[in-house]
Amino acid sequence: AEMREKRQVKLQQFRDQKKAKRVEQISDSLNKINQRHVEQMTKHLIRMTELLAKVEANAKTTAAQTAIQTAQDAVEVQKAKDYMVTVSTEEKVSTDAKATREQLRADLQTTNKLLKEAKQALIAAIREAGND
Repeated sequence: AEMREKRQVKLQQFRDQKKAKRVEQISDSLNKINQRHVEQMTKHLIRMTELLAKVEANAKTTAAQTAIQTAQDAVEVQKAKDYMVTVSTEEKVSTDAKATREQLRADLQTTNKLLKEAKQALIAAIREAGND
């Protein structure tokens, strides 16, 4: 909240108020993108948990449970992140916005990688149960 207020003060000092308004829109947009991705990942994790509950317990199910829990923790951390564009100067606002966008992209990729690993662990558990 304090950081947001500092940014507001900086944006009010901009000569070009259109640019300041655009920074606000970009921040809102990045946060909405993050929210949408987190909601989608959460749906996938719920479905994986439901599928895992149907599989007989074996060594692979424990690994799948651990992988799903790790992914759920990562999604919770991702959900809490705020992608507010940190403004250094009016001239560098474009660079600042790009850096924030790239940070969102990198964070989502990292979280998504954990989700894929959980999916692979679930598939292995289902296959193992099918071979018994």
